[in-house]
Amino acid sequence: MTDTLPETVRTREDKMGFATPVHRWLRETLRPDLEHLFETPSFSRRSYWDPARVRTLYREFCAGRLHLADSVWRWACLELWHQRFFP
Repeated sequence: MTDTLPETVRTREDKMGFATPVHRWLRETLRPDLEHLFETPSFSRRSYWDPARVRTLYREFCAGRLHLADSVWRWACLELWHQRFFP
């Protein structure tokens, strides 16, 4: 970013990150899409997971009983990657 940002901004030491509402996105905003994704025939055909178990775990996560945000994200990304590149 040397050629893009002013040096005083680029080298500033009081920068801080910000939290994203990932749990809310996965539990609420994206829930209809994720529920649909986890019900697709292609998802159910994958040999490396038990689709019924994934759906159960996802619903437990949505109910706030499990902390699986990273796993939910990985399941969704892997399935979308498969659907995109290996239809």
